[in-house]
Amino acid sequence: VENPERCFLIESKAKSFVTWAKDINERNEWYNAIMDAMLANNDMIKETTGIAPLWTPDSAQSNCEECNALFNLMTRRHHCRNCGKLLCGTCSIYRCMVPHVNPNNKVRVCINCCRELSPDEVSNAAKRRSFLTVVSGLMSTTSPVSSQKSVYNESRSP
Repeated sequence: VENPERCFLIESKAKSFVTWAKDINERNEWYNAIMDAMLANNDMIKETTGIAPLWTPDSAQSNCEECNALFNLMTRRHHCRNCGKLLCGTCSIYRCMVPHVNPNNKVRVCINCCRELSPDEVSNAAKRRSFLTVVSGLMSTTSPVSSQKSVYNESRSP
């Protein structure tokens, strides 16, 4: 972390992030203003569970933090909503209830968080993963476009 004396972590149920001030005095002013606001609204201080994780920034990783797959146009970045890890699609197929993120719907999580939050969901995700592997295998076979191209090329040969 560059200039750690100028930064501070802001955590909440909805979003957590690190921010930098232009100098230490500005950081202290922000910190004091936030603390004053929290003291004015005493309910916020009592509620300490369910803090949103600090997500690994997209720019910080070029590989999946779980399987080390390289991110590219086909392998997109996703975040575990419970711990903030940066994952590929294969490592983030798990969906669990994470009340501090979304109390009504299951959200994307990594396998470790899924095991912790909802062990039954791990086996459901494994079934989805095998189905996706089969579908992916079917889609990787020769497409009609590539076979048309080879027929076209053969018809032009002498």
